[in-house]
Amino acid sequence: MTTITNIPSFEIAQGWSVADVRNFLESNNDYFSLNNTELGNIENSGFNGPAFLDTNKDELVKDVGLRLGPAKNVARIVAQINDQSKFYFIVCTPRARQLFNSIYCLFL
Repeated sequence: MTTITNIPSFEIAQGWSVADVRNFLESNNDYFSLNNTELGNIENSGFNGPAFLDTNKDELVKDVGLRLGPAKNVARIVAQINDQSKFYFIVCTPRARQLFNSIYCLFL
């Protein structure tokens, strides 16, 4: 099975233009298996970075006209990119600083 080794960070993909989305899909088309019509549909639908990251398999099939297989492949990579956007807050309480010399923090 073909894989993608150059999955962009969430921050990078968030800033993509419509042309950047198309270039990413075309450069990894061994994985996505999109035909020229589907690539054109994605481009004509105006998928820039934020729109690309906010799409799902059902929208790609019903609204954009992708076949199910390529839609699943795109949705899988979109989910992987979006998973990178999750972050944690680190909170150091005054009491924790006193007890542990600022080393102990709570992860929320």
